[in-house]
Amino acid sequence: MIGVDEMLQAAEAARLEIPNDEAGGFLTEINRMFAFVKESCANLDLGDVPPTAYIQPRMNVFRPDEPQGSLPLEIALANAPDEDERCFKVPRIMEE
Repeated sequence: MIGVDEMLQAAEAARLEIPNDEAGGFLTEINRMFAFVKESCANLDLGDVPPTAYIQPRMNVFRPDEPQGSLPLEIALANAPDEDERCFKVPRIMEE
C-alpha cells in the first residue's frame, strides 16, 4: 500500500496532474492494483526458477571495430542548414 505522498510524488515524476478532490479515488484504485499484483505474484510457483541477477543472458553487444568508408560529401551536406566551401556553416558562438 502506498500513501498520498508517494502517489503524488510518482504523479509528479510522470508529469501527471491529479486534482486534489480526485486524489483519494486515485489512491484507492492504485492500492487495489498493487494488491491484485501482490496476490497474483504470491500464487506463482517459482520452485523451479533459479535466482538470477539478469533476465537475459549477458553478452558483449558491441560490433567489431572495422574501418568503413565515409559518407559522400553531397549526402553529408544534404540536410545542412547552410554550407560554405563544402563545409558545414554554423553560427559563431565566440567573439574574437
